[in-house]
Amino acid sequence: MNIKRHTLILRLFLLFAICMSSHSSHAAPTAIIKPSTPTAFEGVTVTLDGSGSTFEPGSVTYLWTCMNCSNYGLTFPPEITSGILLTTPILSNLVPPPKTPSIDLWFSLTVTDNTGTHTTQQKITINKNTPPAAITSNPRFITILQDFIAQQGTRIQLDGSPSVYSSLRTATWTLVSWPSGYTRTSPDLITINNPNNITTSIDIEKGTTLGNYTFNLIITDTAGNVSTPASVTVQITSRDQLPPTVSEINIINQTGLPTVQTVPTNTVVTLTPGTITGSNLTYSWAKTSGSNVSPPLPNNTSRAITITTPATVGPLVFELTVTDTSNGLAVVKTVVVNVSNTTSFLPVAVATSDLTTAEEGETINLDASGSYDPTGGTIASYSWSASFPIVLSDATAKKPTFVVPNPAPASFVVSLQVTNANGFVGATSNITFTTTSRNLYFNTCATPGRIVRAATRTSIYVCITANNAIDFVELTPKHPSLLLSAQTATANTEPSDIDYGMFNFRVKTRRPGDLVTIDMEFLSPIPDSLTLWKHSAQQGWSEDKLNVVFSSDRRKATLTLVDGGLNDEDGLVNGFILDPAGFAQASTTATTSTATTSTGTISGDTKVGCTMNPGADLDPTFPVLLLTSLLYLYRQRKQNKSL
Repeated sequence: MNIKRHTLILRLFLLFAICMSSHSSHAAPTAIIKPSTPTAFEGVTVTLDGSGSTFEPGSVTYLWTCMNCSNYGLTFPPEITSGILLTTPILSNLVPPPKTPSIDLWFSLTVTDNTGTHTTQQKITINKNTPPAAITSNPRFITILQDFIAQQGTRIQLDGSPSVYSSLRTATWTLVSWPSGYTRTSPDLITINNPNNITTSIDIEKGTTLGNYTFNLIITDTAGNVSTPASVTVQITSRDQLPPTVSEINIINQTGLPTVQTVPTNTVVTLTPGTITGSNLTYSWAKTSGSNVSPPLPNNTSRAITITTPATVGPLVFELTVTDTSNGLAVVKTVVVNVSNTTSFLPVAVATSDLTTAEEGETINLDASGSYDPTGGTIASYSWSASFPIVLSDATAKKPTFVVPNPAPASFVVSLQVTNANGFVGATSNITFTTTSRNLYFNTCATPGRIVRAATRTSIYVCITANNAIDFVELTPKHPSLLLSAQTATANTEPSDIDYGMFNFRVKTRRPGDLVTIDMEFLSPIPDSLTLWKHSAQQGWSEDKLNVVFSSDRRKATLTLVDGGLNDEDGLVNGFILDPAGFAQASTTATTSTATTSTGTISGDTKVGCTMNPGADLDPTFPVLLLTSLLYLYRQRKQNKSL
């Protein structure tokens, strides 16, 4: 036993000796610089951090110097802290000014402790600021019909994320021009939400004056450079005053034949618009991207222009602005001329949609996922376009959507172009849509009636009118499955045959407490087996036979509602009536009520016993009882062994 004890003591002594010998061997310090960024633009702050240096505990000193600042007329006094903050200089202020768009400044850090000294260096590259450019993904002109905002206004997204800048200081959206009949008030009928965000939105309230409202985006970088404004003009107009339209812009070569792919270098072509609608038209051409062309295009006002492509390959982007001087409304059409001597590199646009035949009010989903670059490259951007009055959710998205307007044209075209990583644009992919007006189904559903399609069966339409009320605030079809998700445990039995669907009404009354009637007119008689059913998130399903009157042919049902009373789900006298309702048949499935007692489950056949619910919470007394039982068994076993 003593031998083992002495061996253990000897091992501990040896381990202690090894530790002491290794600790007494001092290592020289190591200076380490960690920059916040090795490359920066003018006028920004860069951090040089030396706190990661290694050294012996005790006395340590730091010394920072700039090795070549004096070459540019810069003064950098030595610093003795573990880190420094550097504000990068403006290159044009240096003496002498550099001939290159960037310079390298070298900094050294020396770390000294009681064992020695170590020095390291770090290069910081400072690039000249690129003047900021404000760019929006919005079309230059957005047209909104006045009756589209007549009920509750609208919201428009403004996107300045494509803007180019070296380092952003501020992004500012402002309303810079408006019609002469528009008066700025507080609160204003037009609100810019978060005007200092590069991507924001504007709210246009009902009652806003007809005319053009121009919003500017200005970008300022940290060096104080200010961009030229990028503008988006919202045109609020009526159905009898529409903007001009341009079907396409054709690229015509010298033989008079259109070319939609590429144009060789040093070649004469003519850019001419296709079909244009409108009267008293003016034209304005501009080149927005690409190499110089001949002749220059500061502002060409001809309907068609003739150019000579440059000697360098690459895409040329032209814009044609067409303005109808009779109403001041305008439209912009873009064309890309791919200058190259080959066509094998152009990306291929593939536009698809879930529907090509649709009805007014229906949502269409577009998809450009099938587009590709035959060279194996990537698709850098998407550009969708559609003629007025189609409004796309996002013209630069891969999968945008739009709602077929009411009324809609009998047919219209949505186009897609894609750009690859090299900036080349392929041929346009078009989708032609045909529409059916819901007004064709009814001869008697006039204003203020609303035609709504049931959420359960697309063949069921209803004309809904609110009497003795201002109008519907909300009128949407609801699928019964969505209502079931809010149903509580105390809800009544779900009815069957809900093919006519549920409709969610929210009506604004003329005065709080008013009685309102709702007329629901169908194209065909409502079956005799169907009655009016209501749904409440608190009470579940309930049949209502007392507050509905059917016409003799059962094509129309009239509902009676009272603000704060009869069939008003919110129960408040507040000038609004909320009533989810629809037509269905009582379920024929027998139900069995079940109650749970502390001793078991009692149902149709009374059987009392002990049951376990796997989804129930654990009783907090269960662990205590289990532990007590185990202790009892342990003591019993111990006592048994002692006997």
